[in-house]
Amino acid sequence: MNRSVERAEQVGRTGLGIGALYEARARLAIAAGDRAGFELFAERCASAYALARNPALSLKFAALMAEAQRHELIARAPLPEGDELVALVSQQDSEYATVQSRIAECVGSDDRARCALTILLQSLDSFAGYLYGIDEGKVRVLAGLPEGATDPGLDEWAAATLAAELDCAAGGATATAEGGGDLDTVAEPSVSKSFIDQDGRSFEPILLVSAIATPPRAAALLLVQYPAGPRSLGSRTLLCEIADLLLDNGDVRGSAL
Repeated sequence: MNRSVERAEQVGRTGLGIGALYEARARLAIAAGDRAGFELFAERCASAYALARNPALSLKFAALMAEAQRHELIARAPLPEGDELVALVSQQDSEYATVQSRIAECVGSDDRARCALTILLQSLDSFAGYLYGIDEGKVRVLAGLPEGATDPGLDEWAAATLAAELDCAAGGATATAEGGGDLDTVAEPSVSKSFIDQDGRSFEPILLVSAIATPPRAAALLLVQYPAGPRSLGSRTLLCEIADLLLDNGDVRGSAL
């Protein structure tokens, strides 16, 4: 494990890619009763996970700290980065409850999909887009705004985009297993990064991934038409939340990454 951590640091991996290694090393320290080792790697894990501001990673770190407490390895106040991550959990729990309540008011999968799409587009300051569900590597339209038939080419591009994303994820996982590569910088997909339909509208893809599922699962593909001018980057937290809700309600089966 130490060699894997050293290789990851040497190639400059960041975020989830190296944070997961730090977390695994911290858990080994807990099992060995190594307080100094735990504090060292927990602090590094907190720094890496804090960069992502992802609710699933916040919860994972909170669970790590709780495990250390149970084994009486925490001899001082929680790490500063850990404090920030654990604080995020409370904020994100509140935001998640709001989204969850809106989805819970929906009747049936079609209504949930339209609600999810509306929430996502509002977060991106967009008025047009399509939400494709993912079922074991295949895509299907769940909802669209404005409603109506989609350009046949859009469906083909969505399928090709998903295939490229899954191929890149598989390549990143293989490289990681071999000690090289970076989960945060996968290979460029072989398909176009945007699609212009018959009406001249340009769409760009956003993959919705549940980080809570093990292994992570891609639940949906959002094709969004960004308005002219400065664009909103949206919230990675919201994307994860919608992915989780679609999976939890059985609206999609998803595809493992």
